[in-house]
Amino acid sequence: MEKIKKYYDGIVDKKSKHHHHKENEENENIHEEAKKENSPLEQERLDNGAPVQLGWPMNSQCTKRGDLSFYAYYTLWRNDRMPMYVVSCTSPRTDGAEFVEAAYSYFQKNKYEPTVRYDEAALDGKYVVMMVDADAPSPNAARCRYWLHWVVSEVEGRHLRNGVNWLNTEGRVLKEYNPPTPAKGSGKHRYQFLLFAQRYPYSELRTDGERCGFDPKTWAKDNKLELVASSIFTTEYE
Repeated sequence: MEKIKKYYDGIVDKKSKHHHHKENEENENIHEEAKKENSPLEQERLDNGAPVQLGWPMNSQCTKRGDLSFYAYYTLWRNDRMPMYVVSCTSPRTDGAEFVEAAYSYFQKNKYEPTVRYDEAALDGKYVVMMVDADAPSPNAARCRYWLHWVVSEVEGRHLRNGVNWLNTEGRVLKEYNPPTPAKGSGKHRYQFLLFAQRYPYSELRTDGERCGFDPKTWAKDNKLELVASSIFTTEYE
């Protein structure tokens, strides 16, 4: 009787394993079909566990007429007198690369805000400068997309044309500058500068809440801001 019982138990077990394997295959097929139905942006958001889609504002509008119009750069001082530009956040197409790359060691040495310039700024206009990280805490688990690094409103266009250096007081700081600090082993992070035009009459803007999970698109829409330029660079822990 014991042998017969083992025999039938083995048959049931095989059927159960086969059913379970088949069920897994069906689930995988459903998942793959769902992937095909989702847009690339939506799938990227789902895969990375990010609360905000990456489709906006991760693009560049910083080149016009074959020349630069919007860019930001960080400066280190060498021998206490010579400026050394360590990263020029210009066009993603620089040297054929998708994004401008920067060494993280530069940010470890330099905690100051970058200089921001917009050649096409309206002389009598006012702007909002913003910096976000799309890959916080890591590109594969961007639960804090977007991490809000910096926001300054009421930046005058006439100053942007010459390049605004925040060692001098300029605009109204809504979020204090937080330099890039990608975690060790988290991979390359995409840092983006966004430039918004403010509409007259200029209302007082706020950025309440945490830096983690900030949604620039919704915030700009709620405050009636127009995105006029953007620029990206990447860096990772060294």
